[in-house]
Amino acid sequence: MKNVKKVILLAAVTLSIQASAAAEPLNPSDFYYETLRIGTEYSVEGIPDIAMIIGEKEVLMGNEKISIDTAPKIIGERTYIPVRAVAELFKAETDYDDADKTITVNTESLCAKFRVGGDKLEIVFNDNKFDSYTVELSAMPVIDENDRCLLPVRNVAEDIFGCEVEWDGEKQTVVIDRAYQLRRLLVKLSGDYDFSALELSEHIYNEGNLHILQFDLKTPETIVKKICDRLNGDARVKYAEPDKIIQVGL
Repeated sequence: MKNVKKVILLAAVTLSIQASAAAEPLNPSDFYYETLRIGTEYSVEGIPDIAMIIGEKEVLMGNEKISIDTAPKIIGERTYIPVRAVAELFKAETDYDDADKTITVNTESLCAKFRVGGDKLEIVFNDNKFDSYTVELSAMPVIDENDRCLLPVRNVAEDIFGCEVEWDGEKQTVVIDRAYQLRRLLVKLSGDYDFSALELSEHIYNEGNLHILQFDLKTPETIVKKICDRLNGDARVKYAEPDKIIQVGL
């Protein structure tokens, strides 16, 4: 499905270039907006991608332009995005504790915490059936000149919001693919279990008895639900459920 979407986008880009030859050229933001607007007709389950252009304070969410107060930027060859602005796109809340320099992102399913100057991201599920866990930040948090906090895009989009990230170097654009949220399961085991037969796209987390399973976009959402039901019927599985974050901002 993702390849189909890329073909559609490529075709849209070609048409846009041909059309603009005789017309006034579009600026980068409008150019990418037009190609995305055409491409999102083919998005999975109709969920729009989020596109953020480096240095631009406009986010493209499907065919809608949304203004943010802090632009994404490249720092030390890494792409950073503003934590609060992106959290708001997902209807999540952020909080800052000045005493211990900790920033918290609260979604419907989890609480993500990290400290300014720290190198860890702690994920605590709101449902206490699942254990908390910690991931390494790919780079240190950055506070910009306007006191806004930025994190590497993958730590925000993948670790907190469960999305896939694509980078378009030619257009200096990072695309957050939200359809992956519909294909993620949280599993807690009470015994050994071999997940190899499930044809996972990625075994995101595998420590102790907590497992986070990611299925590819080619796997229908109905199949993921059936797998979830099958896991819940297995004596070695304490709990299995979809990542509730899919309900946020859709």
